[in-house]
Amino acid sequence: MTHNINELIRKLKQKFPIRLLPNDIATSKYEINGIQEVEQLKDILLKKSKYNKRLVKILNENITNCNILINEPTIHEDLSEWLIVEESEYFTNNEYAHIVDDLVTYQVPLDKADNHTQIFIKEQRELLASHGTTGFRTWEAAMVFFYYVTNINSDIIDDIISSKNALELGCGTGFLGIFLSKILRNTKFCLTDGSNLVVELCKENIQLNDADNRSIDCKELLWGHHDDTISEKYDLIFGADITFDSRFIPLLVETIEDLLDDKGICLISATIRNKDTIKTLYESLENLNQKLKDTKTNSPKWNLEKIFEINSSFCDTGTDLSQRDQFIDKYWFEDLLADVHIYKIYKTY
Repeated sequence: MTHNINELIRKLKQKFPIRLLPNDIATSKYEINGIQEVEQLKDILLKKSKYNKRLVKILNENITNCNILINEPTIHEDLSEWLIVEESEYFTNNEYAHIVDDLVTYQVPLDKADNHTQIFIKEQRELLASHGTTGFRTWEAAMVFFYYVTNINSDIIDDIISSKNALELGCGTGFLGIFLSKILRNTKFCLTDGSNLVVELCKENIQLNDADNRSIDCKELLWGHHDDTISEKYDLIFGADITFDSRFIPLLVETIEDLLDDKGICLISATIRNKDTIKTLYESLENLNQKLKDTKTNSPKWNLEKIFEINSSFCDTGTDLSQRDQFIDKYWFEDLLADVHIYKIYKTY
């Protein structure tokens, strides 16, 4: 069984891990059916970079050994010759091999009718942390959030479609906020991060996606110190991978308490690297409820509900892992290092 080359093109635009690419091509047996698909491949490869140097070599090898099938002889000959020339250019200019291509293109569904759009994100996929922050790349928790909304429970959109003001905490590259802004067209968005360097990167990504002409802003926000920065309430607060450090979770809860509207909801996608962090989140909300009970009459109760989870490849829980496998195959491409949970925080009276 073969797969259309457009699926490989989608993966390459998202910077599919190059070390996994030979096995993916050998397993999938991609097929090129027309010149338009060849031109899309060439467009990806035209920018000289470290990634594309290895990509050119891998494509050339797999066309030769027929893991990439080209039924039209003239197209086969043209692409093969073009790849040979590209590969030779890398040999004659060593500087190309040190260029980092930091533009990642995500193809995302927007609705049940399978309408898609592209999101362009400048990020450093191989950088775990720099300048005291992890916000220079899109992490799996953001992708699981996106996957949950588009593939698992699209009805969640009905719960947030009427949101007038949305706040993202720990926005990082801005992928998640930019994605939601394309669905919630009538919502005013404020994306925030504690690092001014990350905020500048996020602003650049907002402009890349032409989102700066609509109601989307980005600013620096330190949890627990927002009085001089943000004064309004939000009916939607969201974030991904913002619970990884237990020391900051009480400040996170304080910020949510101050900024979430009475009828609003907060959605958090969390990679469970350490179970103590989620325990701290539960405890912080319990402490908040106790404080309100002791100091106020008719105070609301803060609720924390897990609404979705994907198990990592290293967990043998006996649960159906098909959702995890679909997520990895379509969007993440690598094994998850830990479980990812999505939580809903809201008030009841």
